[in-house]
Amino acid sequence: MRTPVADGFVAREAQPVVPPLVEYLLTPRGLSGPR
Repeated sequence: MRTPVADGFVAREAQPVVPPLVEYLLTPRGLSGPR
C-alpha cells in the first residue's frame, strides 16, 4: 500500500524554516472522497 501523498490524495508542502514546518493539504482527488 502506498502513502496518501504518493497516491495523489494529499499534497505535502515543506517550508524551509526553523523549526521545520510541513503542511499537508487535500488535493482535488482527496476531496472527491471514496469511489
